[in-house]
Amino acid sequence: MRGRELATTRCVKCHVVESGSDAGASSDYSGPPIVAIFGRPVAAADGFAYSRALSAFGGEWTEDRLFAWILHPMLTVPGALMPEVKSLAEGDIADIVAYLKTVAD
Repeated sequence: MRGRELATTRCVKCHVVESGSDAGASSDYSGPPIVAIFGRPVAAADGFAYSRALSAFGGEWTEDRLFAWILHPMLTVPGALMPEVKSLAEGDIADIVAYLKTVAD
């Protein structure tokens, strides 16, 4: 699956992206784990210090919200800390989102 390849080479630089990992929210990762992200409340991973902006964003992670967030994090949630990944095309992001829908704890 192309989304898995992209997530495990690009997203893994900052996030735990596969189930079974025991890295948790701390460790060497600058971002929270994104395993089982769908349906999870925004800014809700235990042990991670979220920005005030993302904490105030509220709601749950859906396909549309996650796509917008990865595409343009600062436009989606002004004041958030996630940097924009300029080298990902919209098709790449769609593939990552499709893969993340399949990853559970």
